[in-house]
Amino acid sequence: MSSFGYDAGDGQSVADFLVHETATIVAAEARRFVAVAAYADCYGPEAHTPTGVPGEPKLRTFGGDGTPEVLDLTSQEVGALLGRSPVAGSHQLQDALDVRHRHPQTWARLLETCIADAPGADPALAAGMVQVWQARADATPCHTAGLTLDQARWVDAEITPLLGALPWSTLLNVLAERIIAADPDAAEARRADEERRTYVAAGQANEHGVKTLVAKARAGDVIALLAMLDLLAGCLKADGVDGTRDELRAQAVGIIANPATALALLLRHAIKDQTPTPSVEPTPLVEPTPLVEPVEATADAPTPLVETTSLVENTSLVEPVETTSSVEDLFADRRIDPREADAGPPPDTDPRDIASPDLDDSPRTTTLGRALPRTSPTRIHRTG
Repeated sequence: MSSFGYDAGDGQSVADFLVHETATIVAAEARRFVAVAAYADCYGPEAHTPTGVPGEPKLRTFGGDGTPEVLDLTSQEVGALLGRSPVAGSHQLQDALDVRHRHPQTWARLLETCIADAPGADPALAAGMVQVWQARADATPCHTAGLTLDQARWVDAEITPLLGALPWSTLLNVLAERIIAADPDAAEARRADEERRTYVAAGQANEHGVKTLVAKARAGDVIALLAMLDLLAGCLKADGVDGTRDELRAQAVGIIANPATALALLLRHAIKDQTPTPSVEPTPLVEPTPLVEPVEATADAPTPLVETTSLVENTSLVEPVETTSSVEDLFADRRIDPREADAGPPPDTDPRDIASPDLDDSPRTTTLGRALPRTSPTRIHRTG
């Protein structure tokens, strides 16, 4: 048997001890929180006697709208009594007064928690009661939002029945929505003010040449930036760069600072991803059946430029096509005399002056930078 009141070798004994101690702690925290509000009552306006001496205590409102004034030094005394700092004492005093005066339903359930470890009470129920941290999390956002007494009490009536009934993250979302609904105009003003508080800052570089970058911006902009960093990190990983996800994203910060480098990297991987890779052997094409019989060239009937063919095996469904296109007809709108096509340039012409940009040695590229095969110049022959 342990000196703490449980059998170290008996799991049920240890479990019972944990349940009992949890109920004791939860109830003790609630009683201490209520006592902070009672201590504030001892140093309210009735305890203040102005003397005119510089530095004397003054009345101050720690809580929100509807809470009483308290001597300003009370927060430091509360911090010392709780073994905390003056700032922590001020927060405890603020929340205790807010919950008691602005959130009466939460305060009533917190009073029930104070007796969770009373004789005859089931200690297993203490974990499901409203605890101090929950009451403070309910009151603090309403205080920060500057809600009036009536608005805070409306939020309290909406939230208190949900305490212990919803997951905590869901409850916080509901609380934020109710605070906005309590005063939409003030909520919009807070949103606009928060948007103006955006910034980007960098810390001092350490001896290893590493700096910390901190940014506060619109949620959509941050999401887009992280998505781009992930995209660049994926390109680096595809190139064989070693590193964790965070390490590659950190390297991507340097790449995105140079737009030309980032664009080249993205384009190179975009072209690589779009290159088709056949998964099966290509099906051989059917031998085409000519639809037009070749015409022998004569002086009166020049050779047609194109012999029309089709992959259709049954040519009986295709009407015969009379081909009359000739070289002269093809180049009629281009004002080129095909009889002079082989004449070539004048003897005194510099070959560099007749170079065509489409026939040079550099490959043509698409808008994504994909190289296209070079084409050879087509020479036109006279047929007559």
